[in-house]
Amino acid sequence: MNGNHKILQKQSYKYNGKEFEPKKIVLQYAKTLLNFQKSYLLQNPITLTGDESVVKRYQKVNRKGKYDRFNQKILDKVLKYGRVAEYVYLDRGVIKSKLIHTDEFVPVYNEHNELIAVIEGFVHDGISHYIVYDDEVVRRYNDKGGEIRLIEQNANLSGFADYLS
Repeated sequence: MNGNHKILQKQSYKYNGKEFEPKKIVLQYAKTLLNFQKSYLLQNPITLTGDESVVKRYQKVNRKGKYDRFNQKILDKVLKYGRVAEYVYLDRGVIKSKLIHTDEFVPVYNEHNELIAVIEGFVHDGISHYIVYDDEVVRRYNDKGGEIRLIEQNANLSGFADYLS
């Protein structure tokens, strides 16, 4: 998938006194296959059944948070990278989600191989930022001024979702 294919290094060869240059065809089907998988799995909207009032409330949250589109992003990242994390939060009364890409987070497991926290890390304007998500609290740290310090702490209302392929 990274463009290094053995056929591109194949040398010409002689056969019955004639020199042959092999055809070097590289087929790039990965993107086509990934797009097909994503559209096949999410081609039809989810149908909910159950208590009518609960279904209506769920559909309202789904519409306001644009979760049909967001589910496509989740599946896209899982198919391409094998893993993605989602953090669900409340923003001015609207339920929203944030995707955390595999190169930006480290899962933390206990001795029973249960996910107990996730640490998201990134650098912005030369300052390292860390966000630690656990079951109860979300803590934000940065190293502005040279030392890592806690800058914000909020209750974690939703827990944490880690998707694996």
